[in-house]
Amino acid sequence: MKLQLTATSQTVRRSLFPLTFLIAIAFPFCVVAAPVYEENFDKELPPGVFSHDQQKLEIFTSPKGQRVLGPLHQGTLTLHLDKLPPHQALRVSFDYCLAGWWDGTPWDGPDLVSFGLKDGPELMSTTFSNQYKLYIDKYWQSFPENYRPEQLALVRRLGSIFKSQKLEAPMDGILQRGGLGALGHEHLGCSVGKVFTDMRYRLDFVFLHRQAALDFLYRDSGKNHGNWAALDQVRVELLTELPSPKLFAVDWQVLLGDEPMAALAAKYRLALHPDLVRQELRRYLPGDPPASLPSMIEALDQRGPGRDQARRQILELGAAARNELQDALAVAKTAQPERQEQLESLLAELRQHQPTAPELTTRQLWRLADLARLCGDECRRDFAEDLESMALDALKLKSRSSVAVNKEDRR
Repeated sequence: MKLQLTATSQTVRRSLFPLTFLIAIAFPFCVVAAPVYEENFDKELPPGVFSHDQQKLEIFTSPKGQRVLGPLHQGTLTLHLDKLPPHQALRVSFDYCLAGWWDGTPWDGPDLVSFGLKDGPELMSTTFSNQYKLYIDKYWQSFPENYRPEQLALVRRLGSIFKSQKLEAPMDGILQRGGLGALGHEHLGCSVGKVFTDMRYRLDFVFLHRQAALDFLYRDSGKNHGNWAALDQVRVELLTELPSPKLFAVDWQVLLGDEPMAALAAKYRLALHPDLVRQELRRYLPGDPPASLPSMIEALDQRGPGRDQARRQILELGAAARNELQDALAVAKTAQPERQEQLESLLAELRQHQPTAPELTTRQLWRLADLARLCGDECRRDFAEDLESMALDALKLKSRSSVAVNKEDRR
């Protein structure tokens, strides 16, 4: 498979910034979401809705008097609802509170948590940090991006080179610090010094769902047994209609933009339209051309129906035919003027209807791979692995470049 990346349009990205903010708060684009479950844990724990595979659940009252579902330790929490009315998608949102010693993605980590559906897609696998910015060169969080082992490997290498450089901005998307009472290690029997605080994040998941029952899973598989989490302000809403795809192109730019939280929200909105996602991803991974493409190019020398049919077949291949058309054009310029004319017009038409994909950063490629996984097994099979391979290649290039720059600075 031939992969070719060209320049990214920074102008488009900057011009979309005001619209990025509006889209992030305006979901789901004129679609009424009907709440079917709400819980703030001010009363007793509701029976039959929450369960945990390793502990008895209870409601915890914080030093500031807030009541939350917790403390939640390692294992899997399930939110179960049944007898749901007919719907096209669900929106599950809640406050996610952290206390204890959440390292995020340290050199010896990670403290990994995930959210997803039973017998369904994993919606997020990430790390969080509740530390103040005392150890920026060692600890940070992956959220709102998914955690990647390759990212940790790179930072370990770079950390030995740039001891004081800020490798990642920690705690993106934080909603509140110390809202439960600045719970540190000394709480719940821990005795480490007060260098941490409790953190509150607002998580919002939207996904295709048409079954009458929901099993939403939260799993803590971190390595630190002193960590604990809690949930608050849980809300489940039905989307009886899918949002309009009219702003799909704008959402795509938001996904590839510089605002991580807006990109996260855009990713879930885009996944509600898997067919459009597949169509757009073909720009980035056009696939290998069929073995019959050379004969189609030969048929361009014919006049009449044969040439017209070959043109239609080539245009249907889209970006998958572009590289071979360009190679054929280089040959035709020397000895086949008529074929040259046909190839130039075909390439012009392909560029008009299927513009060349922009150059992407490692983070953008990972976001596209995550989106492909959210869009079902077929989309995951066709696109996710190739996008992740491209991201890894870009990551290795970045690593080699950083090492080279550092050596040059030391001379």
